[in-house]
Amino acid sequence: MKIQIIQIGKNKDDYIRSGVEELRKRLSIFCGIEISTIEKGKNVMEESLKIQRLIPKNSFIVVLDEK
Repeated sequence: MKIQIIQIGKNKDDYIRSGVEELRKRLSIFCGIEISTIEKGKNVMEESLKIQRLIPKNSFIVVLDEK
């Protein structure tokens, strides 16, 4: 199994970066993990197209939002 995390924009806060790195370290024992960062787009449609290009077919998708 491989877990792919796609984030929009870079993490600006140190505590988020360290949390993501801790998550990567803990999960890598059990499965492959890849964290991809895409640049923030001009609008949501542009961002969604960039994300869709990164997702392989037949993937199980979980969306997390800060809101």
